[in-house]
Amino acid sequence: MIRPEIVDYLKENVNLFPAEELRRRLADEGVSDLDFDDSLKAALAPAPKSAKKPMSRNRKLFILASGTLVCLGAGLMVFQSPSSSPSGSPQEKEDGIGQAQSAFLGHYGYVVHLPPGYGCAQEFTDPQKTVERVYFAKAGTSRIDFIDTGLYGQMGIVRLDAQPNPWAGHVDGPQQLEALVLSRLRKQENQFSVKNLQIGTLRGIQVEFQAPFSHVEAYLLGPKTMFSFYAGKDDAVYESILTSLRDEGSED
Repeated sequence: MIRPEIVDYLKENVNLFPAEELRRRLADEGVSDLDFDDSLKAALAPAPKSAKKPMSRNRKLFILASGTLVCLGAGLMVFQSPSSSPSGSPQEKEDGIGQAQSAFLGHYGYVVHLPPGYGCAQEFTDPQKTVERVYFAKAGTSRIDFIDTGLYGQMGIVRLDAQPNPWAGHVDGPQQLEALVLSRLRKQENQFSVKNLQIGTLRGIQVEFQAPFSHVEAYLLGPKTMFSFYAGKDDAVYESILTSLRDEGSED
């Protein structure tokens, strides 16, 4: 069943968080899978032209409560795209991945090398432009494919979020990062395994999920920047992109 308050909430957040992340968080609010699926379809459908209705009190309370839950994970799972770089063409921004390229230079001075035939799409998830989101995928991949994280594995899509390191200057930053990630995951019904990561001078953790759906997440800390990766599976494409990351701030 389509629930208008959920549709409105999803419209505001579907481009900021993975669909399955929103599904899990709304399940905590009592939203069934069927209601979520119907409401997600309505949220993604083209909006008809109509007069804007005032927001009801119940809808405001629902959005406030659910928004609070989503914000708890915002620092770790923060999605979408102006194309391969900020100077990409308007058509590339509209369609997703344009031409293949060999490397991507990020907003925070980091570099990621791409597998053959891959391009990228970049954008900021917040008006202040502090969280940069980049999709790495095969040239020609549509923007709509970025929304369903269940497609990431079969399509070879890897997402990266880069933002200021909240533990900059703290020598125990990696330990605090791991504690925060594990605290978040243990509050949910996940089955996962964790291992330590070191990419060059960057340190962090990788989490591989077996349930409720298979995927992999990685978190790395540089002196100034935190990097969060998301992929459908730990395969050659994901490993190639992850291990190619070089952070200008950590090389000084």
